[in-house]
Amino acid sequence: MLLSPSFRAYTSPCTRAAKRRSQHSSIPTGVVVSASAQLADAGTINYQWTGSDQFSHLNDRVDAPPLPLPPINSRKRVVLVRHGQSTWNAEGRIQGSSDFSALTAKGVAQAETTRDMLKDDTFDVLYVSPLQRAVQTADIIASGRQLEPVTLPALREIDLYSFQGLLKAEGKARFGDAYSMWQRQAEACSINDHAPVRELWHRASLAWQDILKDQGDEARCALVVAHNAVNQALIGSALGLPARYFRRLLQSNAATSVLDFQPGPSAGSPPRVTLDGLNQSPGRPYMADAGGRQACGRLVITRHAATDADSQGLLLGNRDEPLSGLGNIQAGKVAEFLLDMQVHTIITAPARRCLSTAQLVAQLQVEASRLAAAAAAAGGSSSGSSKPPRVLVVPELRNLDVGILEGQP
Repeated sequence: MLLSPSFRAYTSPCTRAAKRRSQHSSIPTGVVVSASAQLADAGTINYQWTGSDQFSHLNDRVDAPPLPLPPINSRKRVVLVRHGQSTWNAEGRIQGSSDFSALTAKGVAQAETTRDMLKDDTFDVLYVSPLQRAVQTADIIASGRQLEPVTLPALREIDLYSFQGLLKAEGKARFGDAYSMWQRQAEACSINDHAPVRELWHRASLAWQDILKDQGDEARCALVVAHNAVNQALIGSALGLPARYFRRLLQSNAATSVLDFQPGPSAGSPPRVTLDGLNQSPGRPYMADAGGRQACGRLVITRHAATDADSQGLLLGNRDEPLSGLGNIQAGKVAEFLLDMQVHTIITAPARRCLSTAQLVAQLQVEASRLAAAAAAAGGSSSGSSKPPRVLVVPELRNLDVGILEGQP
């Protein structure tokens, strides 16, 4: 996860409710998958992949490399948002491009928090997936704005064919090696004679043709509301990353990612792409369940907080500057965010601005541990203070040497 200490996504955390699991009827075995799911406002819905669906006529399920990004004539910014938690998310059921799930109450709250996070941003156009969980999210985020949503079928979630409707725990029992391949090496997985991840990467490149098409100065900033997998593919295909990067660019419910595009170096050349923000969650980003995945370890990368030279727009290079007053505030906020996890080791560059940021994080970790131990003792339980994090200075992490440009605007 990339952390921007000044990014306002972290200033309005939403309440994270406990995950709910429901019991469902079993899915019959066979070539065709059947599934049942109870929605809050509907009766039993039977899902069945029959070899075609409402998107088949688009002929965009193509196992081919992504198209290059179209050339642009002016700078553009694209903000990607994943939908809030859906009923099938809460159940642990594979959705794919099926359209039977809707936002839960938690999902609505997440979308509302994202709306508040984006309230100071101006958008010129809104693109949205045709699936109702994304449409509901887009309606919440765009409320109060004069935006007419543009539905792009290419923004639908990954097509998972016969896997759609399965409870995730049932996949291996139903499909054996095919489902194991989906878990281990998704880009090589084949379902119903389709390659879903490679098809998705190609489809994302089709979406970029519409999102980036030249509309003059009227469309400098686009809001895109879609899904986890397709947003990963949009990011990956824009950055030139192959389909094997699927699941390495995870998008949490209602999280935002930001891509900036500048015209290419010559007429007709693809734009230059910068990833400005990745998976900025509407909740606390370091909560144990924030990513939806369990891991044996976690690496958090953060840039040092602000210096006076930063504020003046100067190239720092290896110039050794202390934190400014604003930088100390930012470093304190970074330390506060990290209280959701126990930090064991802090690895830092030797520059004072980096070392000061690391030391503030370590100090707050120690203080939080001390307060937790005192509270436990007052309650009659025995909970000792955890060890303070180690701070390791690594010279190899020093900044890029910019030579005579150091200190220049």
